[in-house]
Amino acid sequence: MPPGSAYVHRFPAKVAVATYGGFLVLLAGVSCLGVGLKSVKCLIAALDENGDKMLDVMLVLDESGSMRDSIMPAREFAKQVVEEFSPLGSDGVMVGVVTFDHDAYLRTHLSEHPNAINHGIDMLTAGGYTSLSAGLDKASNEFDRNGRDGAIKIIILLSDGEQTADCKGYDQNTFDNAAFHAGKCRQAAIDKANQIKQEKGVVIFAWGFAGVKESTLKAMATTDDYAHFEKDLSALQQFVSKLAEDACKIQYPPPR
Repeated sequence: MPPGSAYVHRFPAKVAVATYGGFLVLLAGVSCLGVGLKSVKCLIAALDENGDKMLDVMLVLDESGSMRDSIMPAREFAKQVVEEFSPLGSDGVMVGVVTFDHDAYLRTHLSEHPNAINHGIDMLTAGGYTSLSAGLDKASNEFDRNGRDGAIKIIILLSDGEQTADCKGYDQNTFDNAAFHAGKCRQAAIDKANQIKQEKGVVIFAWGFAGVKESTLKAMATTDDYAHFEKDLSALQQFVSKLAEDACKIQYPPPR
């Protein structure tokens, strides 16, 4: 077997044997099964007493006008996230894609097919204002329609800026300078995140770069550890594997 590759065999009674790098690894209470180095990392991170766990993961990706120079890196980032969760499966991890500007668009329903997911990611284009709350709401609706019973619901949000549309107390999908500077736009995004977390038990990872405030990300994320800010999108990519490991460690029911 080539170095760095892995093979996993499942036995009854929640026990599996994995070979990695010439070593035999016994895994009890396995939660995430599959092949590949990343899967073994997920297996080891997710050992618990609950048996197999399912993750429904929605990528919520900013495609507002300020993302114009970051669209290609954002696509690469999102595909890297999907790769970290591979292999996907109807009894394991499923991923969907939502993009947003001043509105939100469901690009891919929750799916186990990487080609369909990557196609949704490739639909990212830049334009318009920014409504984080619209993106979160669209992802939440997908959980309602196609989420699996017993699956942990996870949103991975990526944005380069603060909310500028759908501000609290305003219904229009246009920028309102007074509302923005009064903090109503930012609060609208935080309120939507809190509603989804508290009412639906969704776990939110909020990642951002450039113009979004780290304090906004932390206010939206389920825990401070699930928020991450860097000045440049490229700097976020080195932390993607930890994001997947943290997601695999979440117990059911997840924290609210």
